[in-house]
Amino acid sequence: MRLTDPATTWVQLAPTINRFEAIALGDAILHADRLPGTDELTAPPLATHSELSDAVRTPYRRGRAQLLALLPRLSAHAASPPESHLRALLEEWDFPQPWLDFDVRDGAGRLLGCSEIAYPEHRLALEYEGAHHFTLARQYARDVEKVQLYADAGWRVLRVTAELLYRRPQTLRTRLRAALASPLIEHTASAHRRLPDGPIGPRFERV
Repeated sequence: MRLTDPATTWVQLAPTINRFEAIALGDAILHADRLPGTDELTAPPLATHSELSDAVRTPYRRGRAQLLALLPRLSAHAASPPESHLRALLEEWDFPQPWLDFDVRDGAGRLLGCSEIAYPEHRLALEYEGAHHFTLARQYARDVEKVQLYADAGWRVLRVTAELLYRRPQTLRTRLRAALASPLIEHTASAHRRLPDGPIGPRFERV
C-alpha cells in the first residue's frame, strides 16, 4: 500500500475540501501538544510549516494558488477542528487578531488556565466547549472552576458551543463584538507571555 507523508496529504486534500476544513486539517498536522504553563511539548507535530510550504511549492502542484492562500492561515496552536473553525471565522469577520494557546495567570503569576483563543488586552478568553464538557462530570467541574478563577482575576469567558459556532454564528459575532467593546474592570491580574519554542515558532502566534 502506498502512503503519503502528512505534508503531502495536506496539499493533496486541501484543494478538494472547503477552506474551513482545509485549515482544520493543516492545523491538526502542525499541532504540537504542550504542557500548560510551560514550553514543554508532550507530542511533536506531524509536520512543520516549512515542510508544508515545501510541499506546496513542488513543481506542477495542483491547486497551488489556493494552497498558498491557505498557508498563512494555518496555526500549530489549535487543538481541535472547532477551534480552527472559530479562529478562521474571527479572521473573516475582521476581528482583532487574538493570541492563541494563551496561559492566563493572576497578578501573582499563578497559572489559572490555558485558553485556545484570548484577547489579553481585554481580559477576554474564548472557550470552545464540545459535548464532553457537559456530559463528563469531571470535565464540567474543571470548567466551572476555571471560569471562576478567571472571573476572580478580572477575566471574562465567552463560552462557544457547537450550536453557536455552526448554527448561530451571527449571535456569536454579536456577543464577541459586545464583549470586546465592554470596558475593563480594574484589576491587578496579568497575563504572562511565554518564551518562543524553536521547533514550531512563536507560541503566541497571531492568526
